[in-house]
Amino acid sequence: MLSTVSPPVRRKVLYVDDEKLSLKYFQEIVSEEFDVLTAPSAEEGWAALEQDPTGVAIVISDQRLGGMQGTDFLTRLREKHPAITRILATAHSDIATAVAAINDGAIYQYIHKPWDPDSLLPTLRAAMDGFILRAERKQLLTEKAAIVRDLIVSDRLAGYGVLAEGINHHLRNALVPVEVFLQLAGGDRNQTGAEAMDPE
Repeated sequence: MLSTVSPPVRRKVLYVDDEKLSLKYFQEIVSEEFDVLTAPSAEEGWAALEQDPTGVAIVISDQRLGGMQGTDFLTRLREKHPAITRILATAHSDIATAVAAINDGAIYQYIHKPWDPDSLLPTLRAAMDGFILRAERKQLLTEKAAIVRDLIVSDRLAGYGVLAEGINHHLRNALVPVEVFLQLAGGDRNQTGAEAMDPE
């Protein structure tokens, strides 16, 4: 059976950072390979996600957002959109926080600021490949589950047909003696009536 998995599409990367220069440089580095959304605050990041929750594959958040920690933002993201790959952007002083977030499952990976294209782009490529593979696997599992469900329904219907045929067969067999009895009884009545009409 041929798979109906759609070919991978160009997925979006959302970067949340309250530093405008960081947003600008990130856009310049990444936009040639990926569709990039940027947000200068956690609130605007949420707004961007709410507008297109299925189009965003990766969310990168700076650890030091105004009024919120990046790890808190990404933990909340995991609760609401667990399929999205989460990456934390950190300065060297925040590495311990990033490692703890990885261990807790809040983030997939962390990347250093300022941006190094030679490490940033391979990280995003690997994250995007992982996201696409997980999405395809989920779709395949959904398709297989649907096929199994259809087979179960078909088997049940076939089983009901066999059961009905078996019941019908047993009913026919059970009625045979009744039919024979009625035929014999009818024959006796006819014969008695004929004898009554015989003058001898």
